[in-house]
Amino acid sequence: MASFPPVRAIIRGLEVLRTVSQEGPVSAGAIARRTELPQPTVIRILETLIQSGYIYRDPDTATYGVTART
Repeated sequence: MASFPPVRAIIRGLEVLRTVSQEGPVSAGAIARRTELPQPTVIRILETLIQSGYIYRDPDTATYGVTART
């Protein structure tokens, strides 16, 4: 049993990363639907994961995929 409550932001970020990993390349709208998170939240998480080097955005198709860093 955990001694502290889980960090909700990390859980959400991992949900988004898992969705991109399993279903990518995938759009932000599709990620929002699959994770049941608000699209603005998904966009912020995606931008964070891009800056961290875990995912990339294809500008031609506006879809996201995982990098080798994952």
